[in-house]
Amino acid sequence: MVPLFFPAVLEQVNQASESLLNGNIIAVPTDTIYGVAGLAQNSEAVKRIYNVKRRSLTNPIAISVGRVGDIHKYVSLIIACYLQI
Repeated sequence: MVPLFFPAVLEQVNQASESLLNGNIIAVPTDTIYGVAGLAQNSEAVKRIYNVKRRSLTNPIAISVGRVGDIHKYVSLIIACYLQI
């Protein structure tokens, strides 16, 4: 079986995961630029993303989910965060 990550990369993935679970936001490399990521279910992380990006609260941010059915878990939370910010 081929490992999904090399050991050094796996350590970085573990550190990023732990940081996200602790409510932090992280920089994520994409094909062109770095993105900013946080857990959608953490309202403080969502607020930090808006703050760091200096993004208008009227301009929603994208989230990624594992399955289409998962979106319903986050839509009301995102709306609640938007109204509280």
